[in-house]
Amino acid sequence: MKKIDKRKNPRTDICTPISYFCIDKNGHILDQQTGAAFNISQSGIGFETGLTIKSDYILLNFIDLEDNVVEIKGQVVYCRKNDSGRYDTGINFHGTHAEKIQFKNKLIESCNYQKNRFDIAISLPT
Repeated sequence: MKKIDKRKNPRTDICTPISYFCIDKNGHILDQQTGAAFNISQSGIGFETGLTIKSDYILLNFIDLEDNVVEIKGQVVYCRKNDSGRYDTGINFHGTHAEKIQFKNKLIESCNYQKNRFDIAISLPT
C-alpha cells in the first residue's frame, strides 16, 4: 500500500551540510554541531546528524553564495536513529512566512551551486 504524505508543503530533496545550535526556550545555546540536510519545504527541514538532538528548539544556519549567514529558528518534531546508526531529525520552522521562504530558497540555491560544481569537477578530463 502506498504511504500517504500528510505534509502541508511539498519537500524538495537536497544534500548539503548545515550547522545547528541546540537552544533552550530562552534562546541560550546548549550545543553546536553540523549535519546534512536531506529535504526542505517552506515549513520545515529534514537532516541527518551523528548525535541525537536532545533540545526542543534549534537554530539552523549556513553561509549563502554571497557569504551571508542565513539562519532560522525551529522546533524539533522528531529525532530518531536510522538504519546507518545516525539520526534523522525533523524541524518545524519558526518565523514569518518570508523568513521561512528565504531560508528555503537560499539553501536550495546553495545546494544546487555545490552540486553543479561537483558535477563539473567530475566531468573534467584528467
